[in-house]
Amino acid sequence: MATNTILFDLDGTLVDSANEISVILNAMRKERGLSALADTHFRQKISYGAGEIVKCSLPPTKESPQILINEFRERYTALTIPKTSIYPTVVETLSVLKDRGIQLGICTNKPQNLCDNVLRDTELERFFSYVIAGRAQLQPKPHHESISLAMSDMDADTTTTVLVGDSTADQRAAQSANIPFIFFAAGYDDGVDENQAFASIEVMRELLKINLF
Repeated sequence: MATNTILFDLDGTLVDSANEISVILNAMRKERGLSALADTHFRQKISYGAGEIVKCSLPPTKESPQILINEFRERYTALTIPKTSIYPTVVETLSVLKDRGIQLGICTNKPQNLCDNVLRDTELERFFSYVIAGRAQLQPKPHHESISLAMSDMDADTTTTVLVGDSTADQRAAQSANIPFIFFAAGYDDGVDENQAFASIEVMRELLKINLF
């Protein structure tokens, strides 16, 4: 296939944000008299956004779920995301792809301000010509809306675009948008069907070896 556009999920694909999310949620738990949870408790929920992460991490209280979600996001916004959170070989792979003239985009469920913070703090923003993140009136993955909008805005189509991601939300969104899905197996795999993926990679540089171009 002659790929000229690659869309990437963010958390669990380009950056490993589990540690920061674990720190925030365990701090919230501690303040409520609850014991800490291991990082593994949070990993498979990250792709589904703050609501799902908070729901599985904090038991029901008198506080409304939205208050807890807002607190989580406020704490997240205050963090500086370290460059060490970038998965190995991501930077070199993005550099090669950009030098080849491939359009690179981000397609994430993370709210726009948090996405922008991560890309800025990690200095990954320089690689991407297009970013679409979670916002009101946009259906999140696994719905295909964000992918379809990205392709439209980037003047791409289903014959030249692939999505790289780590979760069933990514896989289902790609299938619904009728584009190939490349599974990043080192991320937050929550039951991805590798048999239905166009390809699977363990480290990002393996993307360069796939027959896409």
